[in-house]
Amino acid sequence: MERLNYSGKPKDLCAAAGISERMLRSYKSKTPTKQALLAIVIALNFSTSDIDRILRSYGYCLSESLAGDVVVKWYVKRSLSKNNGAGLLNEINDTLEKMGLPLLVTRIK
Repeated sequence: MERLNYSGKPKDLCAAAGISERMLRSYKSKTPTKQALLAIVIALNFSTSDIDRILRSYGYCLSESLAGDVVVKWYVKRSLSKNNGAGLLNEINDTLEKMGLPLLVTRIK
């Protein structure tokens, strides 16, 4: 998780990204899932280029052929500068839920 260069409190990051502190600790030794990693970087309000860079560093990318990835890309490009990260994450998850796609969280709030 040091690739994120996050200097805030872990508790705040967990609350914004919808992950547990236990899950965040486990990501320090294991690779997070793509959905969890996206939730974290979106909650941190990272730029599109930073999101792509971080995903690549973990071996992931946003694909043009996966519906969930297309939704994420559209929202990130459209609204990242207009919303705080947690608000954007909620918008994305609302759309993913309506489409019956996996959400960008590791636990239900």
